[in-house]
Amino acid sequence: PVVLATKNADEIIAACKWMEPSFGGINLEDIEKPKCFYILERLRKEMNIPVWHDDQQGTAAVITAGLVNALKMVGKKMDQVTVAMIGSGAANVAAARVLIATGLNPKNIFMVDSKGILHPGRTEVKAEDPYKWELALKTNAEGRIGGIAEALKGVDVCIAASKPGPDTIKKEWIAQMADNAIVFACAN
Repeated sequence: PVVLATKNADEIIAACKWMEPSFGGINLEDIEKPKCFYILERLRKEMNIPVWHDDQQGTAAVITAGLVNALKMVGKKMDQVTVAMIGSGAANVAAARVLIATGLNPKNIFMVDSKGILHPGRTEVKAEDPYKWELALKTNAEGRIGGIAEALKGVDVCIAASKPGPDTIKKEWIAQMADNAIVFACAN
């Protein structure tokens, strides 16, 4: 690991670019959202070596592989399932992107942050996080509002990458999911 004494996005980008000749690839770690998206996108465009952020791509890859296999086990199709994504940090935003690229219909996603389900009426999201705002615009075709309990009602899949601890997701809410529901409790 190379630890940098800065939290400034442009300084992190410059440092990575300075080190490029010495490395075959760079794995970014522990960079807060939404800055982590900006840094990753810039480095991927401006560098000639692979750049990866494991909080994004690592988690998204594991969730996608797990969901593809779990759906086979319960006889459901990726393009038909409804998914509640609990948490809207780097892991779940990246997982949503990869799942959509894999065939999940974005309109069938209900993404929840600490203030509730994302939807276009949540205009405060636009100013604070453009990556989350993009998902607020393309997910939740039903226009659901509320919190975790409302997001889980009748859905086929729960992907939780949120705060840990008891009662973040209550068993009563899980019981209201669809038959043969799949739950990934990935909170760290």
